[in-house]
Amino acid sequence: MARQGIIRGFATRWDSGIAFLLVDEDGRSTAVPCEAGQTGRSLRSAFGQEGIMGQEIMFNADDRGVLANFTPLERGCA
Repeated sequence: MARQGIIRGFATRWDSGIAFLLVDEDGRSTAVPCEAGQTGRSLRSAFGQEGIMGQEIMFNADDRGVLANFTPLERGCA
């Protein structure tokens, strides 16, 4: 099921390969586990020099709760 939120951060330990995409969903903070390298590259590709903080996304997690994919949203879209 697709979820929607605003990115508040990306916390990673590059030596572990694991990261957390920090997302606000309806006023509550969620730390979505993800693969550090792949997600970092995807975030840079999607948002470039704008940065990720405050960007609105739709995202899906797999059956283990790990980020499967995300789609950037334009402001004012749902």
